[in-house]
Amino acid sequence: MTKARCIFLAAVIACLLGAGPASLLAQSLDFEPYPLEPPNTSSPQDTFRSFLRYANDAVQGWRSGDDATLINDAARRAMRCLDLSQLPPAVRDELGIEKVLLLKEILDRIELPDFEEIPGQEQVAAAEGLESWVIPRTELTIARIEEGPLKGEFLFSASTVDQLEHFYGLSEHLPYKPDATIGIYEEMVRSPGPWIPHSWVDALPAWAQAVFLDEAVWQWIALGLTLALFAGAMTACYIWADRWDKRHSGGISQIGKILFVIALIGLTRLLAAFVDHGINVSGRALVIAELVLDVIAFTAGGWLIALVLTLIGETIIRTQRLRQGAINSQLIRICFRLLTIVVLLYLAIAAAEAFGVPVAPLIASLGVGGLAIALAVRPTLENILGGFTLFADKPVRVGDFCLYGDKRGTVEEIGLRSTRIRSLERTVVTVPNAEFSQMQIENFTRRDYMLFRTTLGLRYETTPEQLRYVLARLRELLIAHPMVSPDPARVRFAGFGAYSLDVEIFAYVLSADYNAYMGVLEDLNLRIMDLVEEAGTGFAFPSQTTYLTRDKALDAERAKAAEGQVEDWRSNDALPFPEPDPQRRQELAGTLDYPPKGSASLRASADRPSAPATRRPKRRRWRTAE
Repeated sequence: MTKARCIFLAAVIACLLGAGPASLLAQSLDFEPYPLEPPNTSSPQDTFRSFLRYANDAVQGWRSGDDATLINDAARRAMRCLDLSQLPPAVRDELGIEKVLLLKEILDRIELPDFEEIPGQEQVAAAEGLESWVIPRTELTIARIEEGPLKGEFLFSASTVDQLEHFYGLSEHLPYKPDATIGIYEEMVRSPGPWIPHSWVDALPAWAQAVFLDEAVWQWIALGLTLALFAGAMTACYIWADRWDKRHSGGISQIGKILFVIALIGLTRLLAAFVDHGINVSGRALVIAELVLDVIAFTAGGWLIALVLTLIGETIIRTQRLRQGAINSQLIRICFRLLTIVVLLYLAIAAAEAFGVPVAPLIASLGVGGLAIALAVRPTLENILGGFTLFADKPVRVGDFCLYGDKRGTVEEIGLRSTRIRSLERTVVTVPNAEFSQMQIENFTRRDYMLFRTTLGLRYETTPEQLRYVLARLRELLIAHPMVSPDPARVRFAGFGAYSLDVEIFAYVLSADYNAYMGVLEDLNLRIMDLVEEAGTGFAFPSQTTYLTRDKALDAERAKAAEGQVEDWRSNDALPFPEPDPQRRQELAGTLDYPPKGSASLRASADRPSAPATRRPKRRRWRTAE
């Protein structure tokens, strides 16, 4: 116990004994000269004797106004004779004092056996199976501790300690023994702690000092007023913190909330101390009050840790001058979130231990359930690893417009478990990171140019010269347009369609912005319509044309000339089927003029300095069978 608890214990006991004289069950004994030596609990007799001795020594010390250290030593030794393992660690010291007084009240009323009738060390050694001893005609049990650091010691059992309030209620109608301390527990219940003068409570009316539900009425009133004052103060602090953060939203954020949480933790601890050392609440009321206040304190501590770690991450992003939506900024936030989760888990384990919940045995006893939990957690771990994959590969960043699967949208957040995307319908799509990292992602934001590619279908009535005119003017259009990249900028007569002459246009618009691209696309399409109309042709559409005219007879002279040419090839064994004669192939190779006569490319090649004549490589002649 701390020094503060010692002073508190001395003040409480002094108040308890101030009403009148009290006597001990046994003769008062001087304190041991060895304060660190534990009480003798090697047998039920030694434990019983030690408890009576140190409990009476503590009471005598309170009556005499001895030093708080000596009083604390006697109280600690008396508590050492009780198995307090089932009490919450957070209030074990406070409840331990109450348990000692309750047990003393019971022993001051009931008939006790002589010490010689209680099993001592000899009986324990002789009866190796002796595990417990019960005070005759009671349920008060002194039992051997079977495990833990106190293994082998005989203590008043945990079940006995847990039922002391019940046993006290059954025995409080019994008269005190001649040497008993009268009314010490009742006096303790009605008395304030050292923070409130005892004279203030004595001045209260009798109804305020009456006991209701194990506490004095004035204590319930003081507790209610204190909690109401605490709630009002915390509400005012939160309103102030929220207004502070809103006024200073351009600077370091969450400072107001951080100050509020610090104030909440401080006031919670102050309230807990006042409930214990001021109002002097005991029993179940103390346990519930301490539990609620500890939950508030631990929750506020976790909130404070989350706020501070978030503030540290945002400060790093700000000092490094990173863009808020940058992938590095997101990675810093994810790392600090993971750190926050780890710290909060540790805090939760510490809180559970403080509340008396054994976390380690609970985890160890999971067994097959632990495997089931591990399998259930596997998708979450996959999503976390998928998130780190996205941060490492950086296929997309916050603010990028992308195609994922068959959907499109703008990335709004890459989180620890999932990625949030704003769709074209303005809905938010949440995709698990494990799934998103496995998708084929097309990032539109990172493109430098945007493709303009289309196929014009011209009517079949278009003459070759009209088609040449359209091709030339379209090429001039792409070259002249300032928003179209000249390389590559292709316009080609691609082929003969089912109902149109197909002209393919392929070029890049010098813009990565989609709105700007649509403006250029609109301008190009309108200019193309003007050029097609200027050429005197038009766009084809799926149709059938019926020509009403007289059938023209075949040209007999040309037909006769063609038939004569074929007959001549046959008679000279030069029929070009299935392949032309190799000599004929060599004679024809490269004889057509390309570019065609009149082409600007032909004139440009004529203006260039002539290169040294190179001899055309001879083609290998095919051998024919003789």
